[in-house]
Amino acid sequence: PNPPGERAPCPEAMLGKTATIFDGGIAVLLHRLKGGRNVVASGPLKDMQHQAFKAVRPKPELVRSAYNDFARAGVDVLTTSTVGLRIDDMRENRDEALEDIVASARLAREVALDNSSKRRKVRVAGCIPALPIVEDDGSDPAVVKEFQRATLDTIDAMMPYVDIWFVKDMESKVQATFLADQVCSRSVKPIWVSWRIQGWEDDHYLLPSGETLKDAVVHLHSWVPNIKAVMANIQGESHENAISELRKHTILGMDIVMGCYSDVEPEAQRKLGGFEGLEKMSEKYTEDMKRWWEIGARTIGTGALMPPEEIAVITGRRQKKKT
Repeated sequence: PNPPGERAPCPEAMLGKTATIFDGGIAVLLHRLKGGRNVVASGPLKDMQHQAFKAVRPKPELVRSAYNDFARAGVDVLTTSTVGLRIDDMRENRDEALEDIVASARLAREVALDNSSKRRKVRVAGCIPALPIVEDDGSDPAVVKEFQRATLDTIDAMMPYVDIWFVKDMESKVQATFLADQVCSRSVKPIWVSWRIQGWEDDHYLLPSGETLKDAVVHLHSWVPNIKAVMANIQGESHENAISELRKHTILGMDIVMGCYSDVEPEAQRKLGGFEGLEKMSEKYTEDMKRWWEIGARTIGTGALMPPEEIAVITGRRQKKKT
């Protein structure tokens, strides 16, 4: 059960023991690995995620190494690189895109099995890409049908390999409901949904669409079953109470876990002296994770920039360096 809204101090060791920890995606890690800079170039996160998705078949061992680093660091859930899939991939070469989707999910499953034991099961979350679904009024039926087919093909391709569906970084209530509904039409596996928090106005958290988080959450729960976790992708400390907002508007009696993560753009690393500054950034991120736990988050992502060696501190796999 989720804890009450008041804060309770969170020792660092509690994160790995009481929260479900999932990785922040392989894109930035691939760039950091030996030989990875020729595969994933530094740039906007969405571009890096797309390059990571396209790297699975030509560079399977490099991708396997990235997944292994996360699993050995102690994450509970590996997320597939399909978050980087774009509709243009389907338009340009559908068969090739489907092969990439299968390869991404299968590789994550293989690593999850290799790192699971009787005491610990590593699960795989199949990421449903945030295709730019248009609003109800004025939508081109042909475009909606194209997005629907792409989403269903993605789900079918990953179906044998995933334990959880992750409808990630939703920007509007129509987008989230459309994508989650497609998942429900194909599968009864649990669904995680995360919302990208854009700002705060008139006492409400706002999505990029301009809709309030409250309206989006209520709308989603009224349409889609199988939801087991709702999360906020938090951009800055001022939005951390979005976790409490999620709980407030989740239907009472539903067995849903609250969670969060924060995908800081890779450009932020430059302010800290390049990738060498990741340790400093990770220390701050760990403090953020502890605050989210105190508010009530029990499904927590490690963020795109957090390296496995720092994740291992949270999960108890490695001792924190003494300063």
